[in-house]
Amino acid sequence: MSTIIGEKGRSIGLDCARAFAIILVITSHFSRNSKYLGFWGVEIFFSLSGFLIGQILWRNYSIESNWDLNKIFNFWSRRWWRTLPNYYLFFFINLLLNYFLLKPIPQFHNLLNYAVFGQNFVSRSIGFFEVSWSLCVEEWLYLSFPIILFFASKIIKSRSVSFIFTILILVMACAAFRYFASNSIRSNDLRVITLARLDAIAYGILSAYFFTVIKVGDVKKKVLFFIGCVLLLSPIVIKLMCKWDLDKIINNQIVLVLVPLGAALMLPTINSSSNYKSNFITRSITKVSLWSYSLYLCHMPILYILYKIIGENYKVFFINLSAKIIGLGFAIFISSVLFKYFEAPLTAKRPKEIK
Repeated sequence: MSTIIGEKGRSIGLDCARAFAIILVITSHFSRNSKYLGFWGVEIFFSLSGFLIGQILWRNYSIESNWDLNKIFNFWSRRWWRTLPNYYLFFFINLLLNYFLLKPIPQFHNLLNYAVFGQNFVSRSIGFFEVSWSLCVEEWLYLSFPIILFFASKIIKSRSVSFIFTILILVMACAAFRYFASNSIRSNDLRVITLARLDAIAYGILSAYFFTVIKVGDVKKKVLFFIGCVLLLSPIVIKLMCKWDLDKIINNQIVLVLVPLGAALMLPTINSSSNYKSNFITRSITKVSLWSYSLYLCHMPILYILYKIIGENYKVFFINLSAKIIGLGFAIFISSVLFKYFEAPLTAKRPKEIK
């Protein structure tokens, strides 16, 4: 693993990628003309998530001791202390908002799906806590990958082969699901279905494996970075060449492989950032990166409340713009408070990593 220089050993490159991703997502929700930017933001998040947990998984799996249930539960509990508190907090916040803003509340059995991240498992859930779809993909990947790896390790003795085999199982299973489900799922829904997207994170895990195990030289990293850029931007190339609607493109089965794979190929270079001086810009990037999870969850409820307050005045450009600026400011402030007093303290309670 490359040396990571900076605050508490953080990678400024990965922090930049995470900050860039959340900016894309927020911009897509704050500006209708930029709605497709969120697609790239989430795909970058998927690859980043895979790249980071892939290093953790391989580090724990590659050592001599068995990959047993204790290690699996340790991995799960460490992830859950990090992800679940904020998720359930905003699940209840969205419930309260829907109640007080007189918006429909899902029936009880549907709410149970949200409790276990099942709302988008095989079909899309619309109208409530919609940003949670990407969190479903992440949580089910965290759950399924260690289990598949456990059984693969019983069949295949080589740690490297069984690890790659587990990634291939997920990639092929998702590809098969997309192929058979494409005729029964609405064309614009495929990219948000959990079973159709687990491989988006798996590409990041694959990138982490090669980054950790195979020492790729700087020249090859740059080549992979260039190829990754091309794949990441492939929807734009396809639109220019084929004149297809962008909604159709970003839900295309092939594109749903190319874009996260492209982001994953770029991450080894991004993570190999050289030394940098701590200044206002780098500290701001790090903070936005740290707050990105809370920002992702809180910006939409804030926007809903502001639009409810201004009502029909949203049609007035200056009022609309002012509401969005105020909303962005509130989102940043609330995210910083949540991270400091809620997210970070709970994350600190995680059990130590078993090595």
